Amino acid sequence: MSGGMMGGEQLHEQTQTMDQERERVSLYDADCEKLELRYREREQKLEQQYLEGLEKNREQAEQQYQKQLENLEQERNRERERLRRFYGLDES
Repeated sequence: MSGGMMGGEQLHEQTQTMDQERERVSLYDADCEKLELRYREREQKLEQQYLEGLEKNREQAEQQYQKQLENLEQERNRERERLRRFYGLDES
C-alpha cells in the first residue's frame, strides 16, 4: 500500500508543479499584454505628434518619428526580454 501512497504523492507534486508552471506562463502572458497595450498607446501618441509635425515641417517630422519608433521598438524588446527572464521562460 505504501507504494500506492508514494505514487499518489508524486502525482500530486507533478500536478502542483504543472499548475505552478501554467500560472507563471499566465502571469507572463498578462504582463506582456499590459506591456503591448502601454506601447501601443505610446506609439499612437508618437503618431499624433508626427501628424502635427507634418503640418510644420514634413521632412524633419518624418525623421523624428522614425527615430522615435525605432527607440520605442528597442525599449519594447528590452522589456519583453526582461519579462522572459523574470518569469524564467525561454524564447519560444
